[in-house]
Amino acid sequence: MNEAPLYSQNNILQRHDALHVLKDYAKLVKWKYDVEERVLDVGCGDGNVTADILLPFLPENVEKIVGIDISNEMVEFANKYHSNEKVKFIQGDIGAKELIDEVDEEYDHIFSFFCLHWIQNQRKCAENLYNLLKPKGDVLLTFLVTNPIFDIYEKLSNYKTWAKYMSDVNKFISPFHHCKDPQATYTKILKSAGFTVDVCEIIDRVFIFTDIVLWRKAIAAVNPFLPRIPDDMKKEFEEDFFEEVKQMKCVIKNENNNEDNIEARYKLFVVHAHK
Repeated sequence: MNEAPLYSQNNILQRHDALHVLKDYAKLVKWKYDVEERVLDVGCGDGNVTADILLPFLPENVEKIVGIDISNEMVEFANKYHSNEKVKFIQGDIGAKELIDEVDEEYDHIFSFFCLHWIQNQRKCAENLYNLLKPKGDVLLTFLVTNPIFDIYEKLSNYKTWAKYMSDVNKFISPFHHCKDPQATYTKILKSAGFTVDVCEIIDRVFIFTDIVLWRKAIAAVNPFLPRIPDDMKKEFEEDFFEEVKQMKCVIKNENNNEDNIEARYKLFVVHAHK
């Protein structure tokens, strides 16, 4: 997921759910108000959720907001279009064994939207989040537990045509997608890292794309395999992808105009925990 302009124009679902979570759960964040505070946004992508959605929820005493993302292209795009005196973006991997020097500081609050499902080593990620917090600091996290797109990745990886481009498919599927009790599993991971877990909920979400072209662009913006596919085979890959979507009965008719819509049903973690 490195095509920042494409992602910036087609992350409507991610923006929609980030706003939903903030409206319903931002009240859990323990602001101090009487001192200046620092905020970290993990997996900031192109920066528009950080600047357009998260920032308005922050109190005036927040003096610094740092967005971090593993993609250098995303960070460059975010700094070009969304940085200012209070907001900046840096490159880094929250799941890495060693965090970069630029994030070798402590934060009062950490947010993350639609990022942590990409990380396979959840224990190390939780430890890094904990170590980046000041004493009594807290996190508000939301990320995918399950999503039909993960099932489609698995199915396409078994196609003879696409297998060689998707040999590492498991790296791009949420580690909780096939978990029998993801809520208990993630709670245990957070506690083992030192967190006190206040909320660890799994919520059911439905998002309907009423425009097939928009849906295709949204899928392309987050599909990690598409850049590997030769240009003359991309259309075939996209059509095979769409066939799997139809097989999963995610294509529904709009009663108003009889046009095809895409119905995405998925589960999200919403987590609040403190140090």
